[in-house]
Amino acid sequence: MNPGIIASIAAIGVFCLTLGLSYPLLALILDGMGLSPGMIGLNAAMTPLGIIASSPFIPPLARRFGAWFVCVFSLCLAAVLLMLMAVFRDVTIWFLLRFLLGIANTVIFVTSETWINQLAPPKIRGRIIGLYTTVAAADLQPAARPFRIDRILDAYGAHCRQCPPSDTHRVVG
Repeated sequence: MNPGIIASIAAIGVFCLTLGLSYPLLALILDGMGLSPGMIGLNAAMTPLGIIASSPFIPPLARRFGAWFVCVFSLCLAAVLLMLMAVFRDVTIWFLLRFLLGIANTVIFVTSETWINQLAPPKIRGRIIGLYTTVAAADLQPAARPFRIDRILDAYGAHCRQCPPSDTHRVVG
């Protein structure tokens, strides 16, 4: 299979993983920090705001710097932004980080969509796009099940008010 097709499928997987895990996880962390549901919702709205704001600028950026470069840069940027959320415990900084995450994710999405349509050979385009959309629909969440939300929250030093108590220390026998 063409390496560009594999890269496109991997990129959409990262896009879906980033969005699919960040929304519930960050909402639970913010809840554990004691924020109101309204503030949590406003913070969550920053990612789609970044998506909307950046969409018109992606084609010119891809033409100027190349789709490969802007996609790889955005993949790295998304990883750094998620790490910065672990470093900074200030919700005002998270507003900016989530807005930038929306921008990075949009670049990843648009470039991977473009690649898959350009690179898939006409004879097998349906199968390749089917695989691409399967990865997107699967959202890679089953792969993340070993990382229980309560354990991730504990690592962040946050506690979810609505999560059941962790039974990780319970001895069975």
